[in-house]
Amino acid sequence: MDNFRRQIFIKYELKKRILKSIIKNDSLPFTLRYYSSYSYTKLTRFAVSSKHVNRCVRTGRSHGVIQKTQYSRFVIRKESHDGNLPGCRRASW
Repeated sequence: MDNFRRQIFIKYELKKRILKSIIKNDSLPFTLRYYSSYSYTKLTRFAVSSKHVNRCVRTGRSHGVIQKTQYSRFVIRKESHDGNLPGCRRASW
């Protein structure tokens, strides 16, 4: 579901920016700005970036996801114990 939302966001990003710039431009006629604001409100709600949730690539978990690796903390722990993550190793005293 998260990948679907990201694809929808990419699809509508340019259209949203253009409509927003038309709405904010005071030198354009009122009817054009009004039509632009109407079109802007009719866009899908998945077209906003705030609906994105960082999810683990392996498990799909949404909490405790490290952004750099896109793995949840449980997967990072398991992979580091197994030695599969380069540059990351198990601590030992």
